Order: sequence, then structure tokens, then C-alpha cells
Amino acid sequence: MSKFLIFLKSLFFPKECLDCGMLGEFICSDCLKKIPIRPSKPPEKIRYQDYLDQVHVASFYANQILAKLIDLYKFHYQENLGTILSQIAIDYLKKNQLTATLADFILIPLPLHRRRYLERGFNQSQIIAQNIKQYLNAPLIDDSLIRTKYTKHQTKLNMNKRLKNISGVFSITNKQKIIGKKILLIDDVVTTGASLNEAAKILRQNGAIKVIGLVLAKN
Repeated sequence: MSKFLIFLKSLFFPKECLDCGMLGEFICSDCLKKIPIRPSKPPEKIRYQDYLDQVHVASFYANQILAKLIDLYKFHYQENLGTILSQIAIDYLKKNQLTATLADFILIPLPLHRRRYLERGFNQSQIIAQNIKQYLNAPLIDDSLIRTKYTKHQTKLNMNKRLKNISGVFSITNKQKIIGKKILLIDDVVTTGASLNEAAKILRQNGAIKVIGLVLAKN
């Protein structure tokens, strides 16, 4: 959907809170507080985690409000929801007192292929990472890890096809920015972890000493 069509839709169908129906925003401040924040312990386990030291999951995809917000953000091109969803991840870091733990990490958003970026108009993970960067006051690198192959959406594939679909899709353009670094790899949703794990693999192969994932929810 083009940004012009999104504008027309917003003109004739004003935004309303997905929970209480209040006009103005897709989620009002009161209903945003209803989205639960996960504890960091015990650590969340995902199926593919060979190259990830840990994966932090901020909330629960089973929460219908959050699931709808993520769907609007990613698949209905509501870029402005990035700041709101970022707050859930930031609240997770605050609640679990992880700010000091991540003080010496660099942030890397999971990249999109250029074609996917042009389709969507923005990288949803990059926007989340930029907001977390401001909170942590941490460096963000978004030009070293790139996606070199255009792939199908992982959500439409079974586990075996997910692995094949994501294999070898990432590359490093500047190894010097990665060597010896601890990396917080940021994405919106994790399911099996195939994408995060593949990205962590290439980061480790190029000198990263630790890779931790941070996502909004686990589907």
C-alpha cells in the first residue's frame, strides 16, 4: 500500500485504539500499559539458538493487542507505530535492570533486503533499534550486516523450509566494525529463531565475541 493510500485511509477511517476504541491512535497510553512485560528469568528458549548467547523477549505474542500492533506495523505499513512498540522493549530493559548489562554492546537491527525495504518503505527493526539506542546511549551499526538475498516471508514456511530460506542470506560489509564487539541483535518477532541465528552466525564468523537477541515477542 502506498503512503498516499495510507493517507486516504486515515482520512476516511480515523485511527482508534485497538482495545478501548478511543479515537486518535491505534493504541492509547492507558491500553499500552495493559501489554505485559516479560521477566528475563528464566531465559526464553528458541529452537535455533546455536550462535546466540541469549534471546530477550520483551512481551507475549499471545497478547492480542500486541499481535495486532505488530501486524499493522509490518504488513500495513504503519511506520509511526515503531516508536510505540519500541517502548515495550525499553520497558522490558528497565523492568529487568538490563541497562548496565548492555552498556558495552553495540546495536544491530536485523536488515531487510533492498527489495523488501522498497516494498515496505522502512525497516521495522531499524526503527526499534534507533529508539533503543537513544535509551541505552549505545552505538548503532546498520551498514555492516546486510541481507544479500531476497527471500519469502518466514511466517509462511514450515521449519525445514525456514532454514533453507534463510541460509546464507546475510553478509558483512565492514568486518572491522564487528571484530571484538558484543552485539545486541534487534528484531520485531522471533518464531523458531532461524533468522536471528543465521545473522548471529555471520557476525561470529566475522569476529563478534557475543551476540544477544532482543525482540518484542515470540510467536
